[in-house]
Amino acid sequence: MIGATISHYKITEKLGEGGMGVVYKAEDTKLERTVALKFLAGHLLNDEEAKARFLREAKAAAGLHHPNICPVHEIGEAEGRTFLSMAFLEGESLEARIERGPLPLKEALDIGRQVAEGLEAAHEKGVVHRDIKPANVMVDAKGRATIMDFGLAHLTEASRLTKADQTMGTVAYMSPEQAQGMEVDNRSDNWALGVVLYEMVRGQRPFQGEYDQALLFEIVHQEPEPLTGVRAGVPMELEFIVGKCLAKDPSNRYSDADEIAKDLRILAEKLKSGRSTVLQATDMASTGTATPPMEQSAGPAEAVATKPTSPRSLRVILGLIAFALLVLLFVHFTEAPQETALRRFSLAPSRLDTSDTRAGAAVSPNGRHITFGAEGFSGLLRVQDIDQDEPRELLGTEGASLPFWSPDSEFIAFAAHGELRRISVHGGTVGRICSIPGQAFYGATWSPSGESIVFSSAGGSSMGSLFEVAAQGGAPTELVVPGDVDETGIAASRPHFLAGPGRILLFTVGSATASTMYIKDLDTGRTENLGPGDRPVYSASTGHLLYQEQRNSYDVWARSLSPETLGFTAAAFPVRQNARQPSLAEDGTLVYLDGRSEAALPLVWLDRSGAKVSDTGVSFRNSTNPQPRISPDGSRVSFIDDQRVWVQDLSRGSRIRLGEDAGISIFAAWAPDGEQVAFTSTHVVEAGIFMTSADGSGETVVVQNGPMPEALNDWSLDGHRLVYTLLTNSGMDLRYVERQDDGSWEDHSFLQSPSSEAWGRISPNGRYLAYLSDESGTREIYVQPFPEGGARTPVSTKGGYGITWNRDGTELFYIEDREHMVSVEVSTDDEFSVGDTKRLFRYPFRVGSFAAPPYDVSPDGQRFLVRGTAPESGAASMPKIRVVLNWYEEFRDREKN
Repeated sequence: MIGATISHYKITEKLGEGGMGVVYKAEDTKLERTVALKFLAGHLLNDEEAKARFLREAKAAAGLHHPNICPVHEIGEAEGRTFLSMAFLEGESLEARIERGPLPLKEALDIGRQVAEGLEAAHEKGVVHRDIKPANVMVDAKGRATIMDFGLAHLTEASRLTKADQTMGTVAYMSPEQAQGMEVDNRSDNWALGVVLYEMVRGQRPFQGEYDQALLFEIVHQEPEPLTGVRAGVPMELEFIVGKCLAKDPSNRYSDADEIAKDLRILAEKLKSGRSTVLQATDMASTGTATPPMEQSAGPAEAVATKPTSPRSLRVILGLIAFALLVLLFVHFTEAPQETALRRFSLAPSRLDTSDTRAGAAVSPNGRHITFGAEGFSGLLRVQDIDQDEPRELLGTEGASLPFWSPDSEFIAFAAHGELRRISVHGGTVGRICSIPGQAFYGATWSPSGESIVFSSAGGSSMGSLFEVAAQGGAPTELVVPGDVDETGIAASRPHFLAGPGRILLFTVGSATASTMYIKDLDTGRTENLGPGDRPVYSASTGHLLYQEQRNSYDVWARSLSPETLGFTAAAFPVRQNARQPSLAEDGTLVYLDGRSEAALPLVWLDRSGAKVSDTGVSFRNSTNPQPRISPDGSRVSFIDDQRVWVQDLSRGSRIRLGEDAGISIFAAWAPDGEQVAFTSTHVVEAGIFMTSADGSGETVVVQNGPMPEALNDWSLDGHRLVYTLLTNSGMDLRYVERQDDGSWEDHSFLQSPSSEAWGRISPNGRYLAYLSDESGTREIYVQPFPEGGARTPVSTKGGYGITWNRDGTELFYIEDREHMVSVEVSTDDEFSVGDTKRLFRYPFRVGSFAAPPYDVSPDGQRFLVRGTAPESGAASMPKIRVVLNWYEEFRDREKN
């Protein structure tokens, strides 16, 4: 082709070749200009319909005129081959530039802004690029960025996953909706720009799958490592810009590219003026990124020739310099407030417990210690001293939940075995404070004076109230009843005292899916509604309230709060994405957990001795309890991941998500024929029970909903009844819905008492219901005739959790005292009777109080499907404890503006 003339173009040089075709440098003999000719590969144009679509797209692209878009001069054909004539651009591709290493922030922001401006111009004309990547961006010697190949991406959309030479480089920039074969719009280009921004700053792409399917899975299901955690000097503003570009849900993404350009422009101006705080050199050890030494410029004295200085003159000069330095230091330390440099680092302890109901990483008020729990029922509390390399265990704290600190940082209190307890930060004897009135513990706080503790408890005799008890021990008294402040709330939880004078208490009132924050002056009784949010903590050093945006939303926000007016004084602003359970020290040290695990956890088969039999091929990432449920024929399994119900075929490995429009979905149960799956969801304002086809087809229909949360428990084998637990202001009740002849479902009460009864499981013959109750003061398992009720038979004697029937009805399985898998021989033929009890094996993970069974039993009763442990290769992506010293420093200028 070199030297040949195609139409009026003389080809002079081959520029490159790829899956799309070949690009040549050519001379336009008519207009006497240099152009780039792109001949499309033959396999892309064999389909006449695809070719026609390409021509339409290319014509639309030819109508784009913008400094950051490569002009298309002509679309032509020669010798049966279609070609494009485009402007010839001097410079190099952004891909080649990134291969040399991460770009300086200023350069990355400038290129990103230009690409965003070019995309906005195209989007205004109704043109979506669909293939934004570094290879399609050219950068000239003056730093001007130009987008290439508009109009080409649509043609290759259907074939890119099957072409060996077009896989990784293109798939890596696909949006989740592209990866799932959905329709795309401008927001897919904005996603790809986020990937490019990330790659420019880090030097590698955010998603690193080794093959196409693994890469697609990461794009759809995983979050990339935050930029501020992988490169020093990255401002939080950039992390938020990239994070918004890479939002999985397009509705949470930038809708217009000019918004990206605007934010990048503002950030560049702030960096230029020094108003954006970035990571300091002290972070290098934790980020692994080297920082070059500061450049030192010569002072005026070095530029002027002088005669040698005598020793006496030198002593005088040095004395004057020393005196001047002393004066400067005196002025600095007496007139200017000292500010601690912003610094971030991470802790990655083994077996870190990240469950919302038990774990948490709490920083001491003096900022010197962090306490956290270890996974497993017998896991001990640990303390990480900031100045030490390794954490230490606190003996005697087995089963501890949600630890919290005394105001003097000398003691840690926690809930364990139905009691509130305390231990010195240095270890030693564990002291008892009081019994917890209810069966569920939802956090506590020590009063600023150190004299009392306020804690939340629900179940049993408690409706989910806040209680106060003397820190030295005694009888707790009810302090806040949720119905007194919020008629719709189920429980008051997450209490937190504001440090300082007075007794001002923060807390939340809500259900399992939503909560509202309140602030109460305990001295005056005044209470104010602060709006939606969860886990509020107060930053005394800055005057801000930090909180999770919502109970099931893993983003931490901040808002200026006045203890005097009990109200907000400014707008909220985001602090961290993919973050939860914030904890604050008095000096501004912020500690939090990653919002979601990035390490895949498997479901595995164990035999009756607890030995692993095999893997299942099922993995999940974002659920402490995946609630596995085996289909009636044993071929599929439903499970919970990222608060959604999934179904996976155990032989083929294919998986689908159910109830796409159903919001948060949990507590699934199979229909006896395996054709449908029912589950609890927050599809509407009231939580309810819904049903959909197990293959994902058809509509999601409402079975039952009401003003209180309804947790689905089981589906009878005759298909006629669904049992559920109703959460009320006084505890938990058992109810069921029954299918009528017309297909509707009629609601019935089964068990309602002053105690909490929950998680009913129907016997295979449908005649009995096994359930949990705390009527004895501890959670035990009982069995009653169903649905007519009658005399109940106790089954467990040492605490029982997670009930499951063997499918032949001859055994009941449960977890005793949250530790041991137990089998009980039972008979359901005539009257219910209990036989021998056997401990089978030690269950490897902690079980929640009234939680759904975290396992299932194979149809033959010989294997148990349970959550496995993360492979060692996934340890690096397991949730971490994140620490930020002087958290507000990076937002100080932003809030001023």
